[in-house]
Amino acid sequence: MSSAEVIHITTKSTDNPAHSQRIIVGFNSLSNIETLCKDLSKEWEILVFADGLALLQKISEFKPDAIILESDLLTISGFQIAHILNSNPVLSRIPKIMIVSHDYQIGEFWSSVEFMDYYLSSGDLKSTDLSTSITTLLKNFSADEIDDSTWADLDEDLTGQNFVSNYSTMLDQTIIENAIANRIAILAQEPADFKMLSRSIMLLLKNILEYSCGAIRIFRNNEVFSLVHDSLSEEAKEEFLNESSEYGEIYKPMSLPEFDEDENEISLGTFPSRDKPEFDHPTIFTIPLESRGTVLGTLTLKTQKSAAKRDYYLKTLSLIAHHISLALNNALLYQEVHKLSIVDELTGLSNRRDFFEKFLSEIIRSKRFNQSLSIAILDIDHFKKVNDKYGHIQGDLVLREVAKVFNASIRTKVDIVARYGGEEFV
Repeated sequence: MSSAEVIHITTKSTDNPAHSQRIIVGFNSLSNIETLCKDLSKEWEILVFADGLALLQKISEFKPDAIILESDLLTISGFQIAHILNSNPVLSRIPKIMIVSHDYQIGEFWSSVEFMDYYLSSGDLKSTDLSTSITTLLKNFSADEIDDSTWADLDEDLTGQNFVSNYSTMLDQTIIENAIANRIAILAQEPADFKMLSRSIMLLLKNILEYSCGAIRIFRNNEVFSLVHDSLSEEAKEEFLNESSEYGEIYKPMSLPEFDEDENEISLGTFPSRDKPEFDHPTIFTIPLESRGTVLGTLTLKTQKSAAKRDYYLKTLSLIAHHISLALNNALLYQEVHKLSIVDELTGLSNRRDFFEKFLSEIIRSKRFNQSLSIAILDIDHFKKVNDKYGHIQGDLVLREVAKVFNASIRTKVDIVARYGGEEFV
């Protein structure tokens, strides 16, 4: 059997002059192909291919009501065909069944990734299984829902040079998405607070997109943490944050300015032309950072790139927003867990464990640089009487107030103050 050979075309024999529903089938390695095709042809008009590329380029001409794909087709696998079809808003509507090789363990997973309507194992495949699945699918779709002009447009997309170009772009997008996701995953592997991770992400974005100023805004516990990455002055940074904050507050992309309709959309994975004129006024792109159904914050970029790059920016930002959100959320969770392990819950000071870790580090540093090191241990006189007379709630209040005094008295980033235990501080 040659790679592009059509196994056979069968037409349903019926006295009913009404439209015969059509099924296009990709079979290659099944041992019972003939039996399956014979049984299917009793109810539907079918077109069968062993070659995936030939099948794909025949779809617009045959106009199928459903598609059956074996995973192990020639030239292009059934999974690749499913991916191509699902990337098209029209072709994605056609019901699809995947026949997974019984020794292909990952087949079930791939079928779920490509949103197949059904998947069946080739190991014990019976024509009755296919017939039942097809009958169910055909209740919800008919190829007649797609008009002839749309089929003609699809034919141009699936044949010749257009197909090669479209498939190449799709492959580039997949490769770039995986590369970006992998780079962000590497950044997120090292435990760090969100500010350090945010800086690394903004540097990564600088390698992917051209922007004059960018910010990651994180909303947590009714507080807003902002990080701006660029070489602007502090005044300019503050102006940018104020300018973009109104978009961050609504948790959705801002309305874009009007662009010329003749501008071509730039697909992710292609390189926008550099001969396009720049705007006199910048455009601000803001997208939400969401993790597990919760808005974590926003990512904002300010650029003066041409209109031709609008879609390129939006697609790229939308693509990486999910990966950025997961990485930042993990960093925030790590930071919160780490904080719980080193902070005294009542006073907010370092706990005894954190103190000893820092104290050991300070001893090593003082020996290395031959510097003196001072330590003071204090406690609250007659604290037991406070608890006995006024109760433990008032005693806790005293501890918190004393902690505030200590915090206000030390040098930031130089001195260390901790609750040593009970009413003792160090």
